[in-house]
Amino acid sequence: MDVSFGGIGINGHIAFNEPPEEGEAISDEAFGQLPSRTLSLTRETRTINAVTAANGYIDYIPRRCVTVGMREILSAKKVRFYMNRMWQKGIVRKIALGPVTRFAPASFFQTHPDALLTIASYVAEPPLGRLR
Repeated sequence: MDVSFGGIGINGHIAFNEPPEEGEAISDEAFGQLPSRTLSLTRETRTINAVTAANGYIDYIPRRCVTVGMREILSAKKVRFYMNRMWQKGIVRKIALGPVTRFAPASFFQTHPDALLTIASYVAEPPLGRLR
């Protein structure tokens, strides 16, 4: 694959390569080698997709998906991902400044020789707001 394009989910997933659930045993190395496959979406992913794509109707959002694997994404010659949602303010800091970890899958871009993350200016603003 020459180029991999995409967005980043609320929990740092890329192409629905979700972070492992609590108790799911997988190493960072093994996670980075996951192939294309079908898998279950996390509750967080289904919830944010319901809010942004289905007016909050979570029952409309599928529970399973087909995804391009981490192995295929990371083996692309170029990786180009985009962050343009207000709710990405928190996860952008984890993936760009935190350790490379399966718990924030997009953090693996830190190890890619030609990765570019395009971030909207408002996503780069501090993430803390006011609770009502």
